[in-house]
Amino acid sequence: MQPISDQHPLNIGCKSKITISFGWIKVRYKWWISFRCKSTDVCFGERVSRQAPNLQQYLSQETTQGPKRACWNSWIAPHNWEGFFLNFGDMLARSNDLKNAKVMYEATKLSKTYKEWPYKDVAERRIASLNQLPSLLNRNPPEDPEFTSMINSKFSCMGCHQAIQTNAQ
Repeated sequence: MQPISDQHPLNIGCKSKITISFGWIKVRYKWWISFRCKSTDVCFGERVSRQAPNLQQYLSQETTQGPKRACWNSWIAPHNWEGFFLNFGDMLARSNDLKNAKVMYEATKLSKTYKEWPYKDVAERRIASLNQLPSLLNRNPPEDPEFTSMINSKFSCMGCHQAIQTNAQ
């Protein structure tokens, strides 16, 4: 068995999820966001624009084979795409990059399985509350489960891995 390289999509994505779960540390946050950006670069095979990302252009690259399967929905993470971009949107909103946060939240809708995603309403409420998100998501401790960043929410793992519809929060 080979170790997962630093350039493997799963390694990059997991590293950014794990580090941000340890709390809001402003100095390191841009570094954590860079892991998310690097994930998209590795997944899509090129440097994705940091100013005006067009994620729809990459949908034709979807695969269930090889290392890049970790970039897409699969049997183990039926809503990986949606959860990845909801989490990325939360990271960007917390850092007050609302333009790109909206792009990431909107990217959840690009998934073929978006309509079945148990947390689609969360993404839609994020878009509807976009201008308030930096203050809402940065409260420590979070006062409202509705506006807790995905990584600290009750559905942090289920955002990607839950297959059936439930009452999402």
